[in-house]
Amino acid sequence: MTVFPKDNFSDPLITYEPYAGDWGMFAEILAAYGKNGGIHDITQLSRNEINSSNYKVVLENETLLVRRNQLIDSEAQVRRYMSVVEALMDLGIPVSEAIKTIDGQGYVQRHGILYTVFRFIDGSHFVPTQEALASVAMAVAKVHKGLAGLEATLASDIEGHSKQTKAYFNVIPSYTEKDFVEIAEHIEQKDVRTQTDEMVIASMPALRAAVVRVDANRAKIDALPTQIIHSDLHPHNVIMKGDTLAAILDFDALRVSQRARDVAFAIYRFGRQFFVDQSTADVATTALSLTKIFLSAYEAEMPLARQEKDLLHVLILDDFLIKTLYVLREMYTKTDSAWAGDITKFLTAFDEITYFTPQIHMDKREQLKEIQQYIPGASQTLSKTPTQFVVGVTPLTIARAQGVHIWDADGNKYLDFLMALGPMVFGYAHNRINTAVKEQIDRGTIFSLPSEKELELATVLREVVPCAEMSRFLINGNDATSGAIRLARYVTGRDHVAKCGYHGWQDWSICTKAGRSNGVPESIKTMTHDFEYNNPASLEKIFRENPDSICAVILEPASSEHPTDDFLAKIKEIAHAHGALLIFDEMVTGFRWALGGAQEYYGVTPDIGCFGKAISGGFPLSAICGKAEYMRRMDEVFVSTTFGGYVPGMVAALETIAMMREFGDVHSHLFDIGQYMIDRGNAIARKYEVPIILSGCGPHPVMTIQLQDDYEARVYKTFVYEHLHKSGILFTSSVLLSYLHTREHVDEFLTVFDRACDMLASFESIDAIVASLEGDIVAPRTVRNTQ
Repeated sequence: MTVFPKDNFSDPLITYEPYAGDWGMFAEILAAYGKNGGIHDITQLSRNEINSSNYKVVLENETLLVRRNQLIDSEAQVRRYMSVVEALMDLGIPVSEAIKTIDGQGYVQRHGILYTVFRFIDGSHFVPTQEALASVAMAVAKVHKGLAGLEATLASDIEGHSKQTKAYFNVIPSYTEKDFVEIAEHIEQKDVRTQTDEMVIASMPALRAAVVRVDANRAKIDALPTQIIHSDLHPHNVIMKGDTLAAILDFDALRVSQRARDVAFAIYRFGRQFFVDQSTADVATTALSLTKIFLSAYEAEMPLARQEKDLLHVLILDDFLIKTLYVLREMYTKTDSAWAGDITKFLTAFDEITYFTPQIHMDKREQLKEIQQYIPGASQTLSKTPTQFVVGVTPLTIARAQGVHIWDADGNKYLDFLMALGPMVFGYAHNRINTAVKEQIDRGTIFSLPSEKELELATVLREVVPCAEMSRFLINGNDATSGAIRLARYVTGRDHVAKCGYHGWQDWSICTKAGRSNGVPESIKTMTHDFEYNNPASLEKIFRENPDSICAVILEPASSEHPTDDFLAKIKEIAHAHGALLIFDEMVTGFRWALGGAQEYYGVTPDIGCFGKAISGGFPLSAICGKAEYMRRMDEVFVSTTFGGYVPGMVAALETIAMMREFGDVHSHLFDIGQYMIDRGNAIARKYEVPIILSGCGPHPVMTIQLQDDYEARVYKTFVYEHLHKSGILFTSSVLLSYLHTREHVDEFLTVFDRACDMLASFESIDAIVASLEGDIVAPRTVRNTQ
């Protein structure tokens, strides 16, 4: 493996000159002789130097105070400085091994300037292997964790304390095209051009393009979380002992900034050691691999937000722009020859990072093409199809989930408001449900004869669901609704169905949906009739036009809106008056509105109820529950499947229902946080006067774009989705909350939603919104329709 050249270090003893206010000095003293190594030993270190007029070392309550008259103004300031390195030591940062003394003197005075002298461990500062890179990443995360815990009062002491750092980070906001012109004029005035001049000329297009890119992302960068960071992570500031980090050095450039800057800069500076002799094509592959290794190790200690990782490459550009433009404007055009080496270094690096792009994802469009070669539609569930999200931005696959969070294949974490389309009422991978299921798996998942769990669950359902005098168990919601319709057809001797809402993909249900009825016989399409939610008259019209033909009225009792006061009761009255059964499709409302579903919540009991999703906490199970006079006729109707009565699903259902009974506040909590999202979200939309409204019932908020033009509505929807997804929040227009969601989680959504609405309000045209999008516009929603 290629290792970055070690320059030409002939002497293993290296000296460095600290900046004024040198934090590195205190970090290294405490590291070598601090509490982990025995604080009393400091009195034995170079006693003559310590007791000179420049130093004062005292022991006070086991706290080391170091005073150097030229640098430190007060004892209080020393205490604040020391708290930085003590916080790092508390986290176990392995620095004490790194500092070696020479003749007992770790610090020597030369010509009035303090130098730190240390010896290479293993002869190198460099990070030669992937294991070593992971070790560095974990240590950087620990440093960030320690620095993040420091008092806010330290910020004013740190920010801008270094003249060089302050100069660097004040240059970009004031950099204009005029500066580029002045640089060009500076070169044109020369009679003889140097190699450096030629490098500057060749780099100008890349520098201009980088400025444009960074400026375009400035608002996003400014929105990233900030804390005290190291700000100078590179190979010369670490010491390796084999594949293990022995020390992180040089804390003299500490400042308040985005921690993602440290991560981005470290990925580039350490990563470039691995590919200096590689071709440009190989560099991209290597950089991606190294980035994943670094981020995986870093996030094992301290997670990064999605928006931080999305901006890593931009932050690398930003840091190098700051340094490069500084030396060009402040040194190069002023003919300061002392900076000639830095100009060459920065311009060379800038050329390098144009092809080093530590992006955390492979191109999603290319990934989608690969998936589509093997999986039609790239999904098994149409509501999870990539085109229903933002192709190019939204992750295509998920690797794991826990609680209310999911992680994609690249390790990016998302706060999830979709919850797998509704089953995860207690969040992903709930330990109590999983434990019960694992115990059952060890005893068997399905048998040659019925499981004892079938009677147990049927008994429990009879206790909690108003219509559940008897129950049959299947796998999918589609199984349950189709089984219920077959039963209704047999019981009534009629073929036609009146429906309202979405009830699955079977012919009888999907045949009325434009664009989704391909393959359905025309003869079947004539037997299903849609009526309008909260409009009993539309149902009466169907019965008038199809006398003695309707076997059942099936509807979702609630979804994107509550029923009016008498709607459900009126529908039941109309159905029974015409000899039809009333079926509630409670896939969404069951065990989410109330323990007994919407029929309990609204006080209207159907003849048959169909349940799934939340009934079993994420394991496959559905149920047909109904009055005994109808359910007994199931014996005469063929509704059967090998995995009907899937035992792990029934065990999960028993545990889920037990938890709901035990906790007591599950459903009130779902309504509370859902209404909180709806109310606060609408307040934001009104504030910015954007055509967005949140509605729906508490546990199931729905976002609607109030524009007549479908294309424009989808553009607005795409912008909101993209902004949220890039910020690590998985959200669509159909939200299904879990018991584990809190107001704090909703506040995370509201913060990003506020920024998205603010930005939407600033666009002058729909074309301007489209031009700002990174991903593809969301496709028309033809899978299922809200009421």
